[in-house]
Amino acid sequence: MICVCGNPMHRHGNRRSPVLDYDDGVFSPAEAAVSRFLCPRCGKTSRREEPELQAGFRMSVRAADALVGVALDEGIGGAASAASIDRSSVSRLVSARAEEYLASKDRPELARLSAESANIVVSDAMSGHAVACFDRLDNPILPNWLSRPTPPVIFPDAEIAPRVMGWKDMAVVSLTKHVFLSMIDGPIRRAARKMAALVKDGMGIDRVSELLASKASSLSPREAADLARMAAPGTPARNFLRLRDRFLGLYDAPGLAEARKRLTDTVNDCTDVWKDIFSPVLEFLVVYRPLILSHPVSLIVRSPSPAMAMKGPASLLTIAISRRFRHEHRHALELASEPTPAASARF
Repeated sequence: MICVCGNPMHRHGNRRSPVLDYDDGVFSPAEAAVSRFLCPRCGKTSRREEPELQAGFRMSVRAADALVGVALDEGIGGAASAASIDRSSVSRLVSARAEEYLASKDRPELARLSAESANIVVSDAMSGHAVACFDRLDNPILPNWLSRPTPPVIFPDAEIAPRVMGWKDMAVVSLTKHVFLSMIDGPIRRAARKMAALVKDGMGIDRVSELLASKASSLSPREAADLARMAAPGTPARNFLRLRDRFLGLYDAPGLAEARKRLTDTVNDCTDVWKDIFSPVLEFLVVYRPLILSHPVSLIVRSPSPAMAMKGPASLLTIAISRRFRHEHRHALELASEPTPAASARF
């Protein structure tokens, strides 16, 4: 063995160690031969293993690879059973492999954060592809990873948004149209109920408030007729619908400056009795104002992709994602290496 300084290294001892190995589709106990070497010139040491060992574990790399593969198919418990080892060892291995992947991959430039099955999923906001999973939002690895190499732009879902309000000093946190509409729906319904208490139409507060809060496209013909009669031109209910639609249409502006102007104008137009009726909406806007219309891309980010089909611990899901990326990269390389029909014709 040659040292990094260029000098031949001398054998400096060897030992044999019991490990888990994998061969011909079977996990089995084996012995690893570990030889140590010393450079007489610079004093550096090195080691050679046969078979190659997984760092930090008493198993070969091929056994570790096979264990991770079984875990992806049958879960942590299934892998532990297949190799006749404890679940904690498999779990530690999966976590170590997930951390290796995170260390080698930067987070997306525009990151969406969503809560799925008790995990936090980080996706590319533009493509919708999941990039990594974390077991909890306060996992210190998550903000550290998101902050590399520069402060991130984060688009949280409605469940996570209240919990990342404090991140605004280390990231640009912004609500997309889809999330904004889902979060403002409750305040809009509370405002509709306040309006319904003032409408004397004989239909009852519950029915009136539901009509005032619902989208026109979701109403039946009879409901649409009742709403049209109740909110005829010149009625207070008609003005309520106008203000409601202005709030709901903030993200339909052609640009961020126009959207912010619409927000300011709509809030300013909520005066007198309308300030009281729309107080739930105005309070929501005050709380979440730092996240509303805080980044131009928030106007164009598409609705979120469907939730991940695979379930399990965050570390295992991260490995599944990493393997998908490797497969896509390998497939792209294979396509790039194939000659085009025109190129083939020339040879």
